[in-house]
Amino acid sequence: ALSADGQYVYGARTLLDGIGLHRYTRTSGGSQALGTLPAGSFADLQCSADGAVAVFSHRPTGVPILPWQVWSLAAADPTPRLESSTASGEPGNGDSRGPQLSADGRHLVFTSTRTGTRQLF
Repeated sequence: ALSADGQYVYGARTLLDGIGLHRYTRTSGGSQALGTLPAGSFADLQCSADGAVAVFSHRPTGVPILPWQVWSLAAADPTPRLESSTASGEPGNGDSRGPQLSADGRHLVFTSTRTGTRQLF
C-alpha cells in the first residue's frame, strides 16, 4: 500500500514465525518493523493518505479454518489491533474483509458475515 503523498509504502513478508509487517520511507530508504502476525493468509492492505495508519485482512493457518479478521496498526504504535472483534474483544465468528480507511485514517469500514449475512461495519 502506498500513501497518497508517495512517501510511505506498507508491505508484508513471510517470516519463519509468521508474517512481518513493515513501513518503508521512500525518501530516506529506511524501514520500520511494525509487528508480526501468526502464519496465514494476508490481503486487502490499505493505508491512510499520510501513511500513519494501515489496515488489512488476515486469516491464520490452522485447523479448523478460522475466519478472516480485519486488523489495523499505526506507525506510532505498531502493535496490530483487531478491528473485527466482538463486543467482548474476541475475534468475530464470520469472515471480515475489504477494509477501507478514510483519508485521515480516523474512520474504518469493512464487510463481515459475522451476523449471518454480509454487511458493512
